[in-house]
Amino acid sequence: MKFVHAFITGLLEVNSYIIELGGGKVFIVDAGGNEDELIAFINEKSLMPVAVVLTHGHFDHIAALSGLKKSFQDIKIMIHSDDAFLIGENALKNQCRMFAGSGLESYIEQCAKHVPEADVHLKQNDVLFDDSENFKGGFTVVHTPGHSEGSICLYNKVSGILFSGDTLFKSSWGRTDFGGGNENLLFESLKKLLSFPAETIVFPGHGNYTTIGSEQGLLQY
Repeated sequence: MKFVHAFITGLLEVNSYIIELGGGKVFIVDAGGNEDELIAFINEKSLMPVAVVLTHGHFDHIAALSGLKKSFQDIKIMIHSDDAFLIGENALKNQCRMFAGSGLESYIEQCAKHVPEADVHLKQNDVLFDDSENFKGGFTVVHTPGHSEGSICLYNKVSGILFSGDTLFKSSWGRTDFGGGNENLLFESLKKLLSFPAETIVFPGHGNYTTIGSEQGLLQY
């Protein structure tokens, strides 16, 4: 889709997306690192980023937040209220506690130091960017707990696209073995997503894009 630009960012290869809303405005889904690349793309095209929307607060999705906020001071950082404790003043402490024993402590420290606070706490059914020229009707927040307590997806019904974070991947789903993970909740979230129209294009937090139709047999295995 020509208004969605994907970047593979950070050590864990997070998909960060820059989405053109029209009129030069963009928003970013997840900030997994490679901040210089993201900032260069925005500046080269003379774009104005209005927000970073985090699908959840895990360290690998927040690494570029500080750099983006420094470069674009008016940008709004948005995250579900249940994951807001993973960014801001106590981010490093909370991230290290959540991922203790992961073997990624040094990388977590790089990602979670000096992370800015959230400007907006999201909740189920919030509608974002409904004034967009390119995505009529805006993006609806779908609360999808399971991978984390505050995991969300962003759904644009008119365009038929879903940013699924680490809830739904191509032929797979997010892990639930870290703090805040819950397999039963994740499967309930997956059922919710898999009820969307089959032609919906899914842009996940890691890996290749897919469609809802391609994944509708996922929970049968």
